[in-house]
Amino acid sequence: MTYALSQTKQLLEALAQARATGEALAEAFLLHPFADGTAQEYARHGFVRRIHTLVRALARVFEVLPPDVAGIPERDTVLDATINVQAFVFNTFGCLDNLAWVWVCERGVKSRKGRALRASQVGLGPDAEDVRASFSPGFRTYLDGFEPWFRHVEDFRHALAHRIPLYIPPHTIPTNLEAEYNRLEAAAAAAISTGDRAIYFRSRSEQFRLGVFQPMILHSLGQNSATIWLHPQLLTDFNTVEDIAQRFLSELRGSATP
Repeated sequence: MTYALSQTKQLLEALAQARATGEALAEAFLLHPFADGTAQEYARHGFVRRIHTLVRALARVFEVLPPDVAGIPERDTVLDATINVQAFVFNTFGCLDNLAWVWVCERGVKSRKGRALRASQVGLGPDAEDVRASFSPGFRTYLDGFEPWFRHVEDFRHALAHRIPLYIPPHTIPTNLEAEYNRLEAAAAAAISTGDRAIYFRSRSEQFRLGVFQPMILHSLGQNSATIWLHPQLLTDFNTVEDIAQRFLSELRGSATP
């Protein structure tokens, strides 16, 4: 078991809370009286749909790879979880962009030169300077506090779309067993060269038994990719989107604290 019993309980409670807050958040955006039709579309058919996707993807990861998973899961099980992680990451990034488009359309935000913003200029991250400048000082300061998280989301999204896709390693090898794993790797390679199928498959089988499963995600072994615990990170990302969206609604209603 990867997590302590108390940690597993906390993760499951957090999942239940995410489901509830996701529904409440979707309802709040559906009921908001938008003045601009395009802003309303980005909110109702963009952001709200993505929130539902986040909740479902999060729930599916917990279903197929529960925090108390024992042993090494089947390959297809890990792939199913990976598909949902990838959908979650894409839609996390998409939620932020949808909120930015809601704001730009509802408030008629232009560039500092008075021109319509290009698609590449619309976002909530620190690089979207014209959008950021149109918010209240209080909301700008609030978003500034999330700069490392915005970078994290962008890095995972860009890696997924353009470089090495996010994945869940099928198993890992404990440090104290690495030498034995490498010995078996050499034996399997030698067996290939001599055509000894029995030794090859025996070596691979023994290698597999050395592995342990840890629910982690990464996108590259050679690009300084961080290895991140799966369940806590997805919950953290969801809760961050929810918190930003709630503050965004206050900003949209004009009741944000300056």
